[in-house]
Amino acid sequence: MPTARTATTPPERSPRPDGGDACPGALRLHRADDGALARIRIPGGVLTADQAGTLGAAARELGDGTIHLTSRGNAQLRGLAEGCGAELAQLLTGCGLLPSLTHERVRNIVASPLSGLGGGGPDGGSPDGGGHSGGGHSGTRNGLSGLDGLSGLNRLNGGGNPGTPGAGLGDGGEPDTHGHPHGPHGPQGTHGTHNAAGHADIRPWLTALDALLCASAEARALSGRFLFALDDGRGDMAALGADITVRARPGGHAELTLATAPGALTVPSADAAEAALAAAETFLAAARPHGARIWRLADLPGDPSALTAALVRRLGTPLHEAAPAPSVPITPTPGLITGPTATTALSVLAPLGALSPERWDRLVRTARRFGDELRLTPWRGIVIPGPPSHDAAVAALAELGATGLITTPASPWHGVGACIGRPGCAKSLADVRADAAAALPPPVPGALPVHWSGCDRRCGHPRADHVEVVATPAGYQVTLVRGAARAAVVSAAPTPVPSSAAPTPVPRAVSTPVPSAGSPARPAATAQVPPAEPAPGQPTSRTPPPTPTPAKPPAPSELAATVAAARTAAARAATGNPSRHTAERHTAER
Repeated sequence: MPTARTATTPPERSPRPDGGDACPGALRLHRADDGALARIRIPGGVLTADQAGTLGAAARELGDGTIHLTSRGNAQLRGLAEGCGAELAQLLTGCGLLPSLTHERVRNIVASPLSGLGGGGPDGGSPDGGGHSGGGHSGTRNGLSGLDGLSGLNRLNGGGNPGTPGAGLGDGGEPDTHGHPHGPHGPQGTHGTHNAAGHADIRPWLTALDALLCASAEARALSGRFLFALDDGRGDMAALGADITVRARPGGHAELTLATAPGALTVPSADAAEAALAAAETFLAAARPHGARIWRLADLPGDPSALTAALVRRLGTPLHEAAPAPSVPITPTPGLITGPTATTALSVLAPLGALSPERWDRLVRTARRFGDELRLTPWRGIVIPGPPSHDAAVAALAELGATGLITTPASPWHGVGACIGRPGCAKSLADVRADAAAALPPPVPGALPVHWSGCDRRCGHPRADHVEVVATPAGYQVTLVRGAARAAVVSAAPTPVPSSAAPTPVPRAVSTPVPSAGSPARPAATAQVPPAEPAPGQPTSRTPPPTPTPAKPPAPSELAATVAAARTAAARAATGNPSRHTAERHTAER
């Protein structure tokens, strides 16, 4: 198996072989209104406790102390000082989080976060079908530690929107199938439910694909937006809009699909990583004649079946119809993840994806006591494998909950997401995170996720059915989104965002004052349909919109009631069709 390169003392900025893609990385920092921003790629979201400790130290010593989880299971540091890039890169290199200077932004791999907890899937053993215990282990750069003899996986059910880990990016969910608001084993958060594993343990795929990417000279030309997904068969990754998805199938096989092309190719599980890399390199060859801005498969002009045909020729594998994805993907819901005889892991979510130093340190300490590993999920959550006993898991979950982490679907934060908003983003019209907190709705069983956006770019919003709350110069718009359609769910007069929250032409080093979360919520909901979302990567004007005329803001309860009514109406409309809002796609990683 190819070995990833070892990074040496890095430059302040990396080369840009991808033709101008501006996605930030660990070496290429992005300038934001609250300081520089670094995005650290973490393949599969897997961190050892030592790596997590180093990441927390970097956030405290170089940034604002908070670690922000992204919709791809990566981590962002904000508030970084100018000129800290070399120091940050040395810290990351020392703990194994920066194995290649030239490939650090292309290591975009999401993977089923519960894979390997039971030592394999129903087919038995690892993806190669030989009972191999995995291609990685706790303490490696990106291995997933298995728990022999346990097959516990947490099925979506229970109160709130169980399939919508509410740290920010809901992916829909399934109503309680057991006729009890907390599932068959009592309240979620004190005992989870058991479910069968996927078709295979995809740990070897993750280790191999990361190493192959870092060793490929061609792969360094991939955009920082290009995404691989490794799905162990439960269907959790199929909904994330990856460019290349590899899903485990019964009998030691893997099925590879391309985002925009019809059909699928089946390869032996042992060849899954090599096939994924071959697909990426085939895309690069097809994109090269079209210029530098072909960053993802959806950007490639022409007939998408031509790309599939080229891959068929390269792999020598026939094309066939793709197997249907599970109607309800199995994702970690907050609480305990249990097996037939024991508790196998803890699952928590970060409100709005933000992990303060206190929360992060508690997670790291818990991981050190258990399996020495944390898994960051694409739903802005964290899975910690390996509790020694059920009682230890319950106690640890209570400790994590005391820091403000989401440990139960009954949390009002479950299903609530937001972009960074003011004051961190110059384009935002409001401090949406403060407003989301002030207007926090009560949990509603089966409700759709709600996403708050500071402008019509809607950064990080779900692609599946959801309720969106968008700040505009005329006020907040509360809209029910069903697939590609937007249908207003309330009818209320627009209330302008107060002028203190609107962007004004000020030097970048000066902050525009914004109200705190304790101040009255600003805008009322409107029934106006928001403007269409810009295409991913499309530049937007940095000219601030005109300052709206101030108006008396409504009480927080008004906006909370409007959002809650929209989510409840959506839940009623979806009754009897739980799979309707299980798919989720993101236009950009935030």
